[in-house]
Amino acid sequence: MMGTSRSVCCLMTLSCVTAFAATAECRAQDAAVQQAISRGVAYLQGVWPNLNTGQDTLAAYAMLKAGQPTTAPFVADAVRSVRSRIQDGRFRVGGLIGNYVAAVDLLFLEAVDGEQFAPEIAACAGYIIANQTSGGYWEYPNNNDRGGDTSQLQYCLLGLWGAERAGYEVPAAVWDKAAAWLIRSQRSDGGFAYTPFRQVTGVPPEDLVPSYSMTLAGIGSLALIRHILYPGGRPPVVETAAPPVPSRKFGVLEKVDIGTPEEEQTARAQSQAYQVQTSVSQIDQATRRGMDWLAGRFKIDGAGDRQMYYMYSLERACAFLELDAIAGHDWFAEGVELLSRIQLADGRWTAKHGGDAPATSWGLLFLTRATSKLLGRRIRPEAIGTGLLKGGRGLPSDLSQALLDDGKVAARTIDDPIEMLLAQLEKQEAPQAEVEAVQQALVDSVQLGNREELIGQKDRLLDLARHPHAEVRRTAVWALGHTDDLKLISLMVKSLRDPDVGVRIEAHNALCTLSRKPTGFEGLANDPLAGVAEDAADDQKQAAIEAWTKSAYAKWHAWYLTVRPYDERDDLQEVQPRRAR
Repeated sequence: MMGTSRSVCCLMTLSCVTAFAATAECRAQDAAVQQAISRGVAYLQGVWPNLNTGQDTLAAYAMLKAGQPTTAPFVADAVRSVRSRIQDGRFRVGGLIGNYVAAVDLLFLEAVDGEQFAPEIAACAGYIIANQTSGGYWEYPNNNDRGGDTSQLQYCLLGLWGAERAGYEVPAAVWDKAAAWLIRSQRSDGGFAYTPFRQVTGVPPEDLVPSYSMTLAGIGSLALIRHILYPGGRPPVVETAAPPVPSRKFGVLEKVDIGTPEEEQTARAQSQAYQVQTSVSQIDQATRRGMDWLAGRFKIDGAGDRQMYYMYSLERACAFLELDAIAGHDWFAEGVELLSRIQLADGRWTAKHGGDAPATSWGLLFLTRATSKLLGRRIRPEAIGTGLLKGGRGLPSDLSQALLDDGKVAARTIDDPIEMLLAQLEKQEAPQAEVEAVQQALVDSVQLGNREELIGQKDRLLDLARHPHAEVRRTAVWALGHTDDLKLISLMVKSLRDPDVGVRIEAHNALCTLSRKPTGFEGLANDPLAGVAEDAADDQKQAAIEAWTKSAYAKWHAWYLTVRPYDERDDLQEVQPRRAR
């Protein structure tokens, strides 16, 4: 017993040390971020009077996102600069930079006060919309033979998104045509190039092949278009070479976002009497292919001369897709380390393409996670304890704060390693409140990044999946679904016939995760009681549950038989209907 106590004490001490180290690491990162931001802002303020057209509003936008007030002197100067480019209600900037300038002007004006500057926003947005070609892309003057470039399209869409946030409704056709061009221009390997179609004099050959910065520009643009044309749904689940920290919300032990059907999501476009041609599945497929290209070769410092442009594109794409990691890389932590290392003594970042002021602006927009804040994304995962089933199944809303046991409320917080949490679940007679508390703590632990530790406990989880306590089995099935081990699919299919309906639902959602089919199958709801009235009789509810169970097992079993490994050829084997010749 003394040895056991000593071991537990050591584990608890190690847990505390680990938690302290993680907290210290976060504080160090936060300090590095704030220092780099302060130095970058100081540099931009110093060079502000000498900035060129377009550079002024990009820098002003970045400084606003870095926390500078709208009453700062540079804001009034930038507003005057924008208004000087608008005559008789029309935006007028000639040369090669017009689309870029109109886009960053829109971002800046919306950040200051979209309502106050509605006329200027309308002028800038009208200019960008008028310049879109019939092919869906934007082009430099007299360069239409190139067939468009991914960079201009990215910034034009960003500007129009700013106009949308200010209340200006961009025609659905603009987004739809841009999506079609992106899908058309994507390379066979999934990457995106700067000029994907035709080479012109003076453009280097490398601009015809996929690059880090342009692939992220393509991915981010597709995600933005999806956000506009198909609002209300979750972003697509993208695969990476090494799975990131879980950010999707599947399973009864986590909040389930079933999403919005595609036909409902296009309601905005339908109201404009325009039928969107590009489906959400086409956008998602192109996004996944782009992420596959990036994940297979991801490096935080892989963009060469366009490194700083790449950093802001990276932040945007990951914000839209809710990615905390790419190919096992914590992109933000690595980006902070890189930007802290390459920032010059005067606070600027430098770039061969674009100049130092834009490079510094892009660095600030990365460090402030500007897009994440616009989207209202949480920087850290949020643990959710609410279940999906009606009638009280699922967990209390905040188990870390209050547990119910025999009608009594007891405050409790669990902060144990996964190994110790599983040990508590292994108890044969654990009180319901304790099981629920461990469930919540396990969800918290996995969401905060301890997935590798979870994978290391797979054998214990397999044993727990046969535990006599239904809530323990439910927890084990949820956890196994987060290991990304495809060999567990047969177990999940079998669990669809578990005596407890909660375990069946957990198995269904685990299969959605493992199969990369976030919405499962058409006609199979995530909730067995979907469509059943709240006041329906118990036998009606039971009949609905059994019908759902039968359908779920049939669909997942048939799917499993098409993908099962060779060494599992006899597992779940049943007589199959003869295929028509």
